[in-house]
Amino acid sequence: MRSKLIVNPKSGPWDIRRELPVVLNHLEEHGWQTTLHQTERAGEATKLAKQAREEGLDAVFVVGGDGTINEVVNGIAESSVALGVLPGGTGNVWAKELGLPTRSPRHWLPLVDAVRALVPGSTRRIDLGIANGRYFLQWAGLGLDADVTYAMEPRTRRQRRLGTLTYIIAGISAAANLVGTRVRIFIDEERIYRRSILIVISNSQLYGGKVSM
Repeated sequence: MRSKLIVNPKSGPWDIRRELPVVLNHLEEHGWQTTLHQTERAGEATKLAKQAREEGLDAVFVVGGDGTINEVVNGIAESSVALGVLPGGTGNVWAKELGLPTRSPRHWLPLVDAVRALVPGSTRRIDLGIANGRYFLQWAGLGLDADVTYAMEPRTRRQRRLGTLTYIIAGISAAANLVGTRVRIFIDEERIYRRSILIVISNSQLYGGKVSM
């Protein structure tokens, strides 16, 4: 079995690169031929994922946050290349959706624990959404959701270590000046016209890794 390991070294609050040799060794021991690629700029993960698709690889393992995962998804969407997520971001929402271990007092080496959980697992086909010509794996948001996301990036590694606190602060700041967005929504035969503060089109059960949809 052949795969790429795509790593965003700037993701998340911690430098996870010291775990990579163990991750690669575990994959090799279980029959995976894996090449390591570290990204240097936005959009590079999509390019690498497209190459994996063109090369006919079996899987792409991605180390990074949900933004990096989204880049990879846009490179392998509608193909047979499997996506394996090793949580190296701040929120790690998709990893939590799958029940994978993320950094905590119980999991000081989350990448190692995650790859051990993934290797014996099975693959499943899942739905993807499309917004503004891009695929999304989890959700697309308008209004407050989009404002908070825009305000959060870019962040320093020190800011990421504050975890959800930075999201709360950004949410309060954005909400204080939010007047709502005029929207037209078409759902089956129903049409809705209104001013909305928040709209989320979700493809997952958890919002922000904590709230059940």
